[in-house]
Amino acid sequence: MRGYGDSDKPKEIANYHIDKLVEDLKLLPSALGRSKIDVLLAHDWGGVIGWIFVARFPEMVGRFVPMNCVHPQAFQEHIRSKWSQFKKSWYVFFFQMPWVPEWWMKLEDFKWLTNGFTNPRTQELVISEEDLNVYKYVNSKPVRVHTPSSPVPSSGALTYPINYYRALDLLGNKGKKLARIQVPTCLVFGTGDSYLESTMVDRTAQFCDKFEVHKLDGISHWIQQEAPESVNEIVRKFLSRSLFVETNVCHYRGRSGIYNR
Repeated sequence: MRGYGDSDKPKEIANYHIDKLVEDLKLLPSALGRSKIDVLLAHDWGGVIGWIFVARFPEMVGRFVPMNCVHPQAFQEHIRSKWSQFKKSWYVFFFQMPWVPEWWMKLEDFKWLTNGFTNPRTQELVISEEDLNVYKYVNSKPVRVHTPSSPVPSSGALTYPINYYRALDLLGNKGKKLARIQVPTCLVFGTGDSYLESTMVDRTAQFCDKFEVHKLDGISHWIQQEAPESVNEIVRKFLSRSLFVETNVCHYRGRSGIYNR
């Protein structure tokens, strides 16, 4: 993803608008010599991009597995009506400020990053100390961004992931709706997410034709790091099933039910 790690880092905030990010994903299959994406697995910002991509280009995706990322319109509806979710999303507004987020995130050896990778229920890191140090190193590096004339220094690697938020309209345009999701979709969601309320999962079902959800109790936002075996099992079962699903199936800790349409 542009802006992250060693990926290209365009300078202007406009280069991180969601339309640009979706276009990156659209170009990926052809760059790999493919015409479509058989299975799209996506988490967090990748999930946001994924939802919009499958809405706009359903013919390019076989199946979609978002992880701890609900449908964008479900999120918009929920945050407008629930102060509790608005409070959980405070950082999204904060990250739209200039330079202050970069300064704040580096305080106390990236304490915010450490806290973000900690399960609030168990108070344990969901990644290894070694991996955490890699995140700190990558996000503390100075970056030289190339312009048509010459490379110019920037405020550092943190600026570009944060630009995703600076280019974001959190509350969205009420008049601009995504097409209904036609791609078979399996949402995997950890109920211990510090940033997203699990009630949004039920809102998500109404935007999808073929939809199932698996909730993992007490698992944090970083579901694929914290519960890889469970996530892999869910994905394998989803991929092994027939695509001809007529109803929205909901799974809770091994029990299944039907969403009311």
